[in-house]
Amino acid sequence: MPAQPVPAGPDERLTVVICCSLAPELADRIRAVDPRISVLHEPDLLPTGPYAGGYMGSNPALDDAGLARWRETLARADVLFEFDWLEPARLRENAPRARWLQASKSGIGEFVRRTGLDRSGIVLCTAAGVHAIPLAEWATFGALWLVKQLPQLLDMQRRHHWEQFEAGLVAGRRALLVGLGGVGREIARQ
Repeated sequence: MPAQPVPAGPDERLTVVICCSLAPELADRIRAVDPRISVLHEPDLLPTGPYAGGYMGSNPALDDAGLARWRETLARADVLFEFDWLEPARLRENAPRARWLQASKSGIGEFVRRTGLDRSGIVLCTAAGVHAIPLAEWATFGALWLVKQLPQLLDMQRRHHWEQFEAGLVAGRRALLVGLGGVGREIARQ
């Protein structure tokens, strides 16, 4: 029988464990989905990201008590938001109740194969498509930055050097996109 990532009955509770740095208001949004959801979010046991809500950064230096708390938290998980930062390859052992893992990024296939999680029986979901528009906008911004010669304009502004300036046009230019996944298709659309 396939894993069921949502409560099956009206009284079944679902414990979601947040395994990455996440802004508290985002954890609250998960809690607000359904009163049967219990969210365990222990920021002091999680890596600290370089920005709010980030998932990459420095792992915490946990003492034995902190490690025990983290393992106890994982053991309660029905659903994981992101991979276990400490021992991802031992996820099935450390989170035996886990039925579903929601990654916060796409392109997790190689990681999942390397850690053996593709054989864990846990339903693994990516964030494929979530990042397409923001990343495509960055690519569009980069193209405009270069074609409109923004670094040169900013330098002229800083030097108070005012003269007529004609920037290039994006219209009529061609770009080569290598890979037409979700991000590539959105860049092409924009």
